[in-house]
Amino acid sequence: MNKNSKKERILYSALALFMEKGYLNTKIIDISMKAGIGKGTVYEYFQSKEEILLLALSQIIAKDFQEIRKDVMKEKGCYLQMKAYLSKHMRLMEKYGSNLPDLAQQISMPSGTKAEEIKQVLQNIIDLQYQIMADVLKQGQAAQEIYTENLSLATTIVMGAINQFITLKVQGQLNQWNLLLPQVSDTETWGEDQLIQMLMEGMNPHSPAEREKL
Repeated sequence: MNKNSKKERILYSALALFMEKGYLNTKIIDISMKAGIGKGTVYEYFQSKEEILLLALSQIIAKDFQEIRKDVMKEKGCYLQMKAYLSKHMRLMEKYGSNLPDLAQQISMPSGTKAEEIKQVLQNIIDLQYQIMADVLKQGQAAQEIYTENLSLATTIVMGAINQFITLKVQGQLNQWNLLLPQVSDTETWGEDQLIQMLMEGMNPHSPAEREKL
């Protein structure tokens, strides 16, 4: 195994454990066992668990979202771009586990020499997610597919709905919410298409003045 592939194995193994057990509950020995290498070998590549976390976030998660951005922008039209983002983000959570928000919360106030770097990388990942959706909505408005007077608020609402959908879907809890709505049959299901359609209908492409004429 070459040096780069061994380093990647450590990073992916660590990320999987951080998602499964939590960052605080994961030890270097756990990472080495999952990667199938000796504990000492881990220290040949990384000085600390902090450094492993920093690089796992910046070299894996951040790059994955950069690839999502490229793929989303290849789609034509706001609907397909929103659907592509939701689908690809959800696949990412299924790949790494649905505990990324929990992981972010655990390390939101880390201690150590790389604490500020870790917090900054986390913020950059969050900013990138919101920027992708802001660009989608901006293009959609320019094409008169949607209308919003407040792009920032619209982005926040859309991302909130999408993040909640992804969390429920990956955890297998999505359709359990039907039980909380007496007017909805427990056999009725909804998914990505219904969510995107509802979000877009909430951003009617007509301006307020045009809507008054309808």
